[in-house]
Amino acid sequence: MKNRFHIPRSFWLPALGAALSTGACGETKTSFADRGGSGGASGWTYVPPGTNPSGTGGTLANAGSSSGGSLGHAGSAGSAGSGGGVALPPVTFKCGGKQPNQPLITNFDAFMADRWTSPGNLDGGVYVYPDTLKPTAGEFLRFADSVKDFTGMGVWFSGCIDGSKFKGVRFTIAGNAGATGNVQFYVISNRDKEVDETNNIGACVPADPSQTWLSCRPPVVTLPVTSDPITHLIPWTAFNDGLPTLTTDGSDLIALQWSFDWQDGATPYAAELVVDNLEFYKQDLVLGSAGAGGAGPSVGNDGGAAETPSLGGQSGH
Repeated sequence: MKNRFHIPRSFWLPALGAALSTGACGETKTSFADRGGSGGASGWTYVPPGTNPSGTGGTLANAGSSSGGSLGHAGSAGSAGSGGGVALPPVTFKCGGKQPNQPLITNFDAFMADRWTSPGNLDGGVYVYPDTLKPTAGEFLRFADSVKDFTGMGVWFSGCIDGSKFKGVRFTIAGNAGATGNVQFYVISNRDKEVDETNNIGACVPADPSQTWLSCRPPVVTLPVTSDPITHLIPWTAFNDGLPTLTTDGSDLIALQWSFDWQDGATPYAAELVVDNLEFYKQDLVLGSAGAGGAGPSVGNDGGAAETPSLGGQSGH
C-alpha cells in the first residue's frame, strides 16, 4: 500500500451536494437535479493508497553541488555537495493560522468552476484529479464521470486556516461511490504535508523525497455515500492514519479532499459525488443514539453509524 501527494502544477489552483430541505444553518437548496459536469483543476492533491510513486511533487532541493562548496538545502538523507559543500537543514513552513469568523466555509452559491466564495473571511478554490477532469459552474461541488484511475476532488483554502475553535467539519453529500459505497475524506494539514518550497507550504520532511507518502500523509476518515443526501458531522478526533501526526485538531488546514476507492488494475466504474453546505460546527445534532459498526462518522454522536437526518432537522452551531 502506497500513498503520495500529486502536484501537477501550482498550489494556487487557477463539483457534490444539495442540502436537505432545511439545509445546515439556513443554507437551503432543494434538488440534486441539473448538477452540471465533473470538475478538475491544476494544483497539488493527495492521491490515496496504491498509486504509482512517479511524478510526486513538493520534494526538497538537493544539496549544493558546485565545486566551490555552495550552500543548499538538503533532502532528508541528503549529503553535502561535492567539493566541500555545506548542506543546510530543510526549509519547513508554519501555518499562518487565520481563524474563520463564522462556521460557514461555503455553500458554493455562484460557484464559477475554480474559486469558491464565502460570506465570511475565508476564500479559496477547488480541484479535481486527475487533471484531465475539468470543473464547471454550479451551486455545489460535483464529480460525475468514470473512475478509472486515482480520482477525487477537493477544496483548498487561501492560506493556512486555524479551525481548532470548532469541533469539526460538516457537509452534505450524495451520489454513487461504486461497489464499496464509500469515499475517503482527507483533512490536508500543514504539519502532515511534505515540504513544498515552491508554494511555501508543508512542515513534514519526508525520509525519502521520492516517496513522500511513506512519512508525510494526511489523516483520513471513511464516509458512506448514498443516493439520498447525508449530512456528515465529523469531529477532528475521528480522523486517523496521518503521518507524522496521526490525527488533527483543525489548527492548520490547507485543504479538504474526497477520494474514490481505486486500486491499480481495478475495473473502471461510473461514479458521482455531490457536496454542499461545507462548514465548521461546534455542537452535534443528535437525532438518536449512535449505532455500532458504522462506516464512518455522520449525524449522531461522534463516531456513530451512518444516519440520515430527517427532513426539517436543523443543525446547531
